[in-house]
Order: sequence, then structure tokens, then C-alpha cells
Amino acid sequence: MAITTKNLQGFDVQVLEDMVQGEFAQKNAFMGSLLVSSGAVEVNGAMPGAPGLKVGTKVTVPYFGTMGDFAANADGSAATPQTIASIIEEATVARASLAFEVSAWAQNNGPMGGDPYQEQVRQIKLAATRYMDKSIIDSCAGSPLVHDVYNSGTPAYFTWDGFSDALSKFGDEEDGVVAMVTHSKTKNDLRKMKDTTGRPLLVEAMAQGEFTRFMGVPLIVSDRAPLTGSTMGTVTSAGTTPPVATLTGTPLGAWNLRLKCTVGGAHGTAQVQFSTDGGVTWSANIATVSAATVIPLIDTAVDSLVGVNGKSGVSVAFAAGTFNVDNTWSSNANLKVTTMALQRGAAAFWFANELLSLQTDRDILADTTVGAMHLYHAAHRYRRRRGGSKPGVLRYCHNVGGYVG
Repeated sequence: MAITTKNLQGFDVQVLEDMVQGEFAQKNAFMGSLLVSSGAVEVNGAMPGAPGLKVGTKVTVPYFGTMGDFAANADGSAATPQTIASIIEEATVARASLAFEVSAWAQNNGPMGGDPYQEQVRQIKLAATRYMDKSIIDSCAGSPLVHDVYNSGTPAYFTWDGFSDALSKFGDEEDGVVAMVTHSKTKNDLRKMKDTTGRPLLVEAMAQGEFTRFMGVPLIVSDRAPLTGSTMGTVTSAGTTPPVATLTGTPLGAWNLRLKCTVGGAHGTAQVQFSTDGGVTWSANIATVSAATVIPLIDTAVDSLVGVNGKSGVSVAFAAGTFNVDNTWSSNANLKVTTMALQRGAAAFWFANELLSLQTDRDILADTTVGAMHLYHAAHRYRRRRGGSKPGVLRYCHNVGGYVG
């Protein structure tokens, strides 16, 4: 898009464009990611750009297969040549976009001080890194190397022995583990684990730039860790003859879910609100519809603090009945959390750096300048790590304390 406005409320969008382009042109553009700095993920911005790069198309991801092992060779015998084959794997091109209004951002150049351009570049870079981490974690969640001890009846929590059994899946290739990704609720369980003398088994980082470690493995805490298989527990209701509520879907977090009726009446008239933190923060009103109709629990409030940016991953269906303003419903998540152990070079993130530029244009109807960036990329988990015989990602599925609904 062409730039028709160079200055808005004292904010020069051309300067911002140049700074963004310069930042992402550097080889360490995504080094803020612990997945990258640990060596578990390789980043490359040399994905071919326009023309021909389209969302949904396949790109080849070459890497070298193993050449085998040394074999006994008697005197006078010929060795059998081993072929070093270049194995071709494919990844799908995707696009992520970030759009914003420069006029709103320009307000940062106010009494709080600081360089507004550096702040916007920092925010853009952080958002891109968060997205890359999520893409890599989603890709690694499909690894076939898995140790699943989750039990919805008798909980099986993360333990030293359990993680040891999980790591044994790597066989004699275990030494290459450089990072483990785990949910914040799992870290809370790890903090409570102690040896026979009362010393914590989790070694917290003591200085900036250091990793917290468990079993000597650097720990990366991310609530993007997979919750696949998680459900909401039994629904408890209270108040005057509340309609029966049925919850479906996979919770996006460790929800202490609460619902309350804010406007009573029949289906279609009544309204409810929901909370994911036990009733501390509430959503905007959600209209009920006909009985048994599934209603996604999504907060429409601007800049929502409920769930994950307003999303819960959960839907509710109310049975026939009349709502009363004293009606409440509650349910706790039954979390199945996946902790992942990653070996060096287990995954890769390719992006088209030549297409990752800030584009701006003038919106004459709103009398503002809008900006947008488009990240063309492919996140890929290698079928097996280079020179190894097994995948470079291990999944350890388990329960977490306090979330057995």
C-alpha cells in the first residue's frame, strides 16, 4: 500500500517503517524466544518471497538422513557403501497478520517519556516472537514419541520418575535434550517437589539470562503448552430452579469457570456472564437463545481480561427452563497437560523476510493512518532429528494439581 501521510500527531510513520524493516533484517530477529536461544528451534528468514509464495502451498524442508554405523569388516572384504540421502519433508505456508492504527500508537509520545518508535518496534517484535513460539509448539504437539500417564479418575501428576520414564523413550539419544516446554500450572507442581532432605528439585534461575532447570534441562514455561484432552468437570448450579447447563469444548486454560444470570426470563430474553478466574473478572453480557442451543463463551468486551483475550474454548447449552437472577453455575477444568522435551534442532521456523515489512496507508474516512504486517512462514517439526533415529520432540502427558474437575 502506498504511503500518503508521513506525519501524524508528530509521529513519522516512515521512521517506524525503516526501524521495523531494519530490526527484522537481523539474523537474531527471533532470538528473544527461549526456544530459539536454547537451540531447540532453528530460524531462517530466507523463505522465497513473491512471486509464487501463497498461503496453503507446500514448501520442501530438506535435511540429511543418517549414514548408518560402522560395521565389522574382515581383512580382504569390501565395505558396503552407505548413502547419505537428502530427505525431503514438506511444510505448509501460513500467514499471520498484525494490524494497528498509528494515530493511537502515536499517543505514546506523551508525558511518560521514552522513544515511541522503539516501543512500537519492541511490541511488534514481541508479538511476532509469541506467534512463532505458538506455531512451533503446535507443530511439536504432533510428535509420535509420547509417554501418556494422564488419568481422569486417579490423577497421575508430573513426577521425577514419570519424567525419567518419558525421557527413556529417547533411548541412547537422550543427551541431545536442550529444553522442556511446560505449562505454568505444571511449574507450580514442580516447585513443590523436594528431595528427602527438603531441597527443591526445581533449580530456579538466579540471574537474568539463565534458565530455570529440572533434571538439568532448561525449563521454558508457556501456557501455550498443549491442553488437548482437557475437559470441564461436573457443573454445579445454585439459585432458584436454574436450567441445567452442559459444557463442551477444550478449555484454553486452567479455568475456575463461573456463570451467573444477569437478566432473568425465558430463553432469548435472559442474559448471562461468565468468569474463568472464579468470579474475579466477568465478561460482558451474553444473550441466551433457544433451549439446548450451544453458546460459545466468548467475551465481546474491548480488551477483555477474561480467558485468553476473551476466549475460553468452552461452550454452554442450557436446557429448557426459566432463568432467575440468582442462578449460578460453576465448574473446574480437568486439565490434561503436555510437557514437551526438545532436542537440539528438533524444529525449524522459516519466514519470508523480504515480505515482512510494515505497510501503511491513509484511512480518509477515519482520518487516521493504519499499519499492517504480514508474516509468511512455515513452522515444522522434523520427522527425526539430524543424525538420529528418533523424533527430536517427546510428549509427556499428565495431570496437574488443583485441576481435576
